[in-house]
Amino acid sequence: MDLKEIMGTAYSRLGSVVTNLGYSDWATIDINSKINKMWYRIQSKKNDFIIEYSDDGISWKQLRIAHLHGKFNELNVGIYACSPMDSTFDVVFDSYLLEKKGKSDQENLKIFKEVKLK
Repeated sequence: MDLKEIMGTAYSRLGSVVTNLGYSDWATIDINSKINKMWYRIQSKKNDFIIEYSDDGISWKQLRIAHLHGKFNELNVGIYACSPMDSTFDVVFDSYLLEKKGKSDQENLKIFKEVKLK
């Protein structure tokens, strides 16, 4: 997942990438560039996933919904930060927690990630 794609001073882009059947699907939303912390969580029910984000760790908003085709025993999940500008920046990925809860069709995969931009 892309923390913030810096697109000028007024706003940044928060995005997610889901790779399914060999194809990557990107989705982005605009967020205020003043946001410098971000939390993420992913929840699933069978092959359906909802990715949510929060700028305070309390109030959550939907980033995207995705369906993964086929059967799988494991998933690769990660985060990243990038900029399309010819620039560099510091980012800290902190407080990573990955847990699996529930049984069968009630399984929830949750990823809580606090990300701070310097």
